[in-house]
Amino acid sequence: MKNKEKTEGGVMRSLFHTSDSDSDSSYDETLSVSRHVEKIKYGEGELQVVYHLDWAAPGHGDALWNSCRVIARLLLNAPPSSPYLPLSPPSIALEFGSGAALPSMCLMKLGCPLVLSTDQPGSESTFAAIEKSARSNADTWGVPKTVAALPLQWGAGSGAVLERTGGRKVDLLIASDCIYDPSYHSDLLESAGGLISKDGTFVVGYSLHNNVPEGRVEKFFDLARGGGWKVREERTERFERQNAAPWDDSKTRGDVYVKVLVRERGGGEGEGAAIEGDL
Repeated sequence: MKNKEKTEGGVMRSLFHTSDSDSDSSYDETLSVSRHVEKIKYGEGELQVVYHLDWAAPGHGDALWNSCRVIARLLLNAPPSSPYLPLSPPSIALEFGSGAALPSMCLMKLGCPLVLSTDQPGSESTFAAIEKSARSNADTWGVPKTVAALPLQWGAGSGAVLERTGGRKVDLLIASDCIYDPSYHSDLLESAGGLISKDGTFVVGYSLHNNVPEGRVEKFFDLARGGGWKVREERTERFERQNAAPWDDSKTRGDVYVKVLVRERGGGEGEGAAIEGDL
């Protein structure tokens, strides 16, 4: 759900922690993760996606949040030239604060040659869980394993990512429930600006978790506009509750807001050729 954790704004683990009762789940003691299967609408049918949750994850990557589900479905069902997926598939995609990494798995299914699922440095068990999900899904779907888990500290430079991509910028950035703590808005935008290609797309999905006033969460987009981004597309999807917090009967917390950001000026160069094969 997020890249790193602070206490500003009253963000408490007790506010977000959940236990999942998914009937298609099992626990893997060797990785300290649980295995789950998410069924996502895909064309006229559905796609079964395996994902793993790391109960020891720092932050709140130990749950599957509504925004993660929405973004995954939007990507899987994006029509040609969709604002959510202008390049289908993108040459390089990156997910911030991946956690369950459901959007990353869907991008692999769509044929993206390189998908970087990033999370906070030190989240070794989370990275192992992502890799396990990627191998399982690639084997089931009969596609190359193109998802790679990678540590990324927001606002601390993008050298490790660019080294992994051979210096090429990223066509598609995804942030699912990463902006609920305003103290990290600047860091996230700094990383996004340093990674995105000239014509790249930044898909931001979020819910309002009542840890800070709504206006403070929305200021992320004011800050983005001031830094040369613009909102190209936005949508709202209503939910009865937040999947990751089933005890919370606040309907507003379940709703998902998705905004697509693009750069108004500059933003990357040298995308280069596609990357082939398994990772």
